This record gives sequence, C-alpha cells and structure tokens, in this order.
Amino acid sequence: MRYKTVIFDFDGTICDTGEGILKSAKFALDYYNIKAPDYTELTYFIGPPLLVTFQEKFGVDAAMADKLVKKYRERYTNKGLLESKLYDGIKELLAKLKAENIKLGIASSKPQYYIEALLDHYGVKSYFDVICGVTFSADCESKANIISRCLKELDASGNESIMVGDKKYDIDGAKANMIDSVGVLWGYGNRVEFAGAGAKFVAEKIDDIFSIALGYFEQTQEVQGIFSGRIIDVHNDKVMLVDGDIADREVVDHPGGVGIIGLTDENEILLVRQLFMKFLPVSLKRVRTLAKRASGNFLRNAAQRRRCLKHSARFIRHRAIAAK
Repeated sequence: MRYKTVIFDFDGTICDTGEGILKSAKFALDYYNIKAPDYTELTYFIGPPLLVTFQEKFGVDAAMADKLVKKYRERYTNKGLLESKLYDGIKELLAKLKAENIKLGIASSKPQYYIEALLDHYGVKSYFDVICGVTFSADCESKANIISRCLKELDASGNESIMVGDKKYDIDGAKANMIDSVGVLWGYGNRVEFAGAGAKFVAEKIDDIFSIALGYFEQTQEVQGIFSGRIIDVHNDKVMLVDGDIADREVVDHPGGVGIIGLTDENEILLVRQLFMKFLPVSLKRVRTLAKRASGNFLRNAAQRRRCLKHSARFIRHRAIAAK
C-alpha cells in the first residue's frame, strides 16, 4: 500500500530534543527541592504532557505541577530549546517524501511555538504542510485529538494516512483515529512498547519510512538456515510485506549481492530480486538487465521470467533512486 499522507511526532522522531527536555525537567524539580534521579533517567518526560508527567511521576498536585511546568519552560525557552539536533537523514527523508507528492504533517504534544522555532532553526519547516502542537495555556490535549486536528487540516483520508512516532502515545493516538502507525527505534521507544501498543510497522532506520510510505517495506519474521558455504549462504524466511501479506522466500547470499525467489504453493512467482551494491548508479536499461539476470538463474521458463521482471525492475530501480 502507498500512503498519501505521513504525520510525524516531533520529539524523538524528527528531532533529538532529549537533552534540553531532561535537563529542564531536572532544573524545575531541583528548584522546588523535589527529590529526583539524575536528568539522564528522566526519559519519561519525553512524549506525554509535562503537567501530567509531573503529577504521575512525582505525586504533586495540579497547582504544584503548574509551577513546575512554568519553571521548566523558564530554562527550556532560554537554553534547553537548542540543546537538540535534527536526526541524521531526516532532512533527506522529508525531501524524498515531498518529491513523491506525499502530504507531511506534525502532530506533537510539544508547544507549537517550540516546534516551529526548531523547524526554522534546522531549515526543514517548509517541508511540512501542517504543524499541530499545543498552546502554552492548553498543553494537556490528548495525542489522539492532536492527530485528529492534523488529519483534518491536511484534508487527509484515514485509510491513506500513517502516523510515525517513537512512543506508545503515538501508536495509541493513531489507533484512536483508525490510521496505521510506525514505531521508530531511533527515538525513546522500543520493540516491546510498540508491539504492546499495536504498531503496524517498526522502523530501525530513518529511510525505512520512505519504503513504508511507498509500499516497499518488508519485515522479516522467521529465518531458517539451509546451507552455509565459503561463497554462498542459503536460507528460508517469512517476510511481512507492506500490505500485511506474509510471503515465504528462499534467499541466496553471495558476494555479488542477494538473490531472492518467492513461490506460492502453485509455483507462481511472488517476488524475485537481485540486490547489488547500493551506491552503483543504475540506468533503467541496466535495471532491466539486472532483473533479467536475477530471474534467469532461478525460474523455469521464459513466461515465468516475464511475469517477475516488472516487479524485480521496480524494486531495483527504487533501491537505486533511494541510494542517491
């Protein structure tokens, strides 16, 4: 499936803002003499509203939580905001998604003023069609409601949209709006958290988001070794395709790349691929040659080769473009 709209969380997804958030939370707690661990252990402040976190984690009442939030912002506004960095590869990802005419939005529990300031600072604000954060006076809005606002402002269809975030709150908010979701591992979440929340995908690398959006992403689920030699290794695996289907594959790893063949019970081709060096410039003519070579060594006849050629060429072409 190809998605027409991608909505991102901000902290821990677009920007690594952890240092500034955690140090500012520690600053506020210390100011009011509230016992707290070292700032590096305060990662639960990343994601949910501050007012809620101060109350839930430190047992303060609403009035004290409000004072803590104000003291937090005192430091964060003046210093913590720029104790951050854009994740490597995010700018390139946004550019590639926009080149595919995909709508981009942000849905975050962070004050919108901070989001826009950082997007401007890192030169990526123009990539986003809609930015939805919270106000300083109403910062307890649920993630589900923020995502709902973002979808509405983007005029996006739920079944063609996907939410990308690093915490279970992002996954829960996506489910409440009946859209698919991706849990990312470069932020502050983990596989167990995403599995429990019901994320459709888990992305290890930033460029996985591009593959998911365009319908190329695969997640290997089971691997069984067949043969391991000095030159080639052969194994079977099960892979979940982006549309949720499960495919059985036979994979041959060798010095020239990786050849993959997938057959149904009726011996029809599911996919055949030959992956070569990712930085090799590839013309369309060369793509077809590689795809034909990939299929020719495995498939029984010319008819089968023709059936799989289109899919092989499409995948190799995608990999070549993505690597540029």
